[in-house]
Amino acid sequence: MTIESERQLFERKLEEYYGVQNALDDLQPELASNATDQDVADFFASHHEATRAQRDRAEDVFDAINAEPSGRDPATLEGILEVHEAVVADIERSDLADFETTETGKAVERLEITQLEALLVLADRIDLDADGTDALEQNKLEAEDGLETLRDLSESY
Repeated sequence: MTIESERQLFERKLEEYYGVQNALDDLQPELASNATDQDVADFFASHHEATRAQRDRAEDVFDAINAEPSGRDPATLEGILEVHEAVVADIERSDLADFETTETGKAVERLEITQLEALLVLADRIDLDADGTDALEQNKLEAEDGLETLRDLSESY
């Protein structure tokens, strides 16, 4: 698809964001079950529900622009996870693996925040309706809250 307008770029970035949300829906239960620290496990288990709500709100944004929800291959997320898996494979202590998992979680939250910041700028430029903009802003707030929680977990090691 050739991108010739801000609207087309917005849709492309929304597809990328939606792809990340779909991938996280599969990933977070795995991170929760692999964690040995209960607080880390609890974070990823509870954040899984937040991710589903964020994905649902992204679908609402697709509706607001009269587009079919579809996700793009989340290559950036896959790169983050590839590094995570390689590092965790070399770690022998479970507490260090949990630390690495929280650091990976922080990288993912930052990715989401960056995606949402770009979407919000473009949303303003294409005059996205208030419901769509509110959905994106809510997702950004939740990602920022997730990042803060992960910072606290990381600093507790």
